[in-house]
Amino acid sequence: MTLDILIPTFNRCSDLAKNVRLLNTLIEEEGSGLSCRILVSNNCSEDDTASTLELLQSEVQTELIVFNQTENLGGEGNVIFLLHQATAERVMIVGDDDFLPRGYLREVIRLLERSPELRAIIPGIASLYCDGNVVPERNERFDSRLYPAGHSSVRAISYLGHQISGIVFMRQGMLDAYLTEPSLRNLYPTVFFLGYSCENGQVVYLPKLKVLISQDNQKYWNYDASGLLSEIFRNYQLLYPRRPFLRLSMCLSVMIKQPTRLSFRMSPLYAVPAFFHLLFAPGVDPLVRLVLPVLFPVLYVRRIFRFLLRRIGWLR
Repeated sequence: MTLDILIPTFNRCSDLAKNVRLLNTLIEEEGSGLSCRILVSNNCSEDDTASTLELLQSEVQTELIVFNQTENLGGEGNVIFLLHQATAERVMIVGDDDFLPRGYLREVIRLLERSPELRAIIPGIASLYCDGNVVPERNERFDSRLYPAGHSSVRAISYLGHQISGIVFMRQGMLDAYLTEPSLRNLYPTVFFLGYSCENGQVVYLPKLKVLISQDNQKYWNYDASGLLSEIFRNYQLLYPRRPFLRLSMCLSVMIKQPTRLSFRMSPLYAVPAFFHLLFAPGVDPLVRLVLPVLFPVLYVRRIFRFLLRRIGWLR
C-alpha cells in the first residue's frame, strides 16, 4: 500500500517544520504496512523555508522530497504541481499549518486493507487557535459512515473537499479529469477530487478523527463576496458538463450546507454583496443565476429560523 503526503507551502517555515516532524512520528508509530513519502513544494517562499527543509531531510526517517519553486505558482497551481509529482496509489494533501490527529493514519490503513476499492477517506476538522484552544467543527451524530458511489453522495459530501487537509484520495484518473477544461480550474480543486471520487466509488467519512485547521495564521488569499462559492461551483461544471439540472442541484446543496459563505447574518444587508456577486461572477451556472432571486430569501428565512431554535434550545 503506497501513500504520498503532499504539502504545498509558502512562508510558514515554523509550522511546516512542526508538521513534517509530526507526520514523521505518525508514520513511524502508525504506518505499519504502508510505504509513505512526504512531498513538499516550497512556493518561492521569502522566509527560511528552503533551509528548514534541507535540515529536515537529514533529520526525519520518512522519505522527504522537496521542490523549491523559482516562481510562485499560486495556491492551486502548487497543489497541481505536487499531484503531477506523486506516484503512489493514494495521495493526501495536508496544509502546511494543519495537523493530522493521532489514530487517523492507523484507521486509514485499516479501512484500505479491508476495502482496497475505496476512492476516498475524509477526516473531520477542528479549529486550532494561536492560544492552543481547539474548537471541534461539524459535530456529526456518527463516528464513521460509508457513502456509495453516485450522485447522492456527491450532493451529500463533495462540499467537504473545501477543508483540503487530510482527505485521502485514490489518485487514478483524478488529476487528468480535473485538467480536461483549463478555464474551470479553481481555488478548490479538492471539491472536484472528492466529487469525482464519489462518482467512481465508495467514500468513507470519519468525523470523529479531526484534523486541526489553524485559524490565526496569515492567509495568502482572500474570500470574495460569495465566500468563494463562485469558485466551488466550477467543479460541478467539470463533473457534469452536459447535465445542467444536476449541476444546479449540487450548487444549491452547497449553498444550503454552507450558508456562512453567503454572509447571512441577522441583517439582510450582509447578504446583498454575495447575491450580486453570484449574479454576475464568471463561472456561475446560468440556472443558478436564474433561481437566486427565489433561493436567497428562502435561505435567509431558514437561517433566522434555525438561529431562533438554537436560542431557545430546540436545535444544537
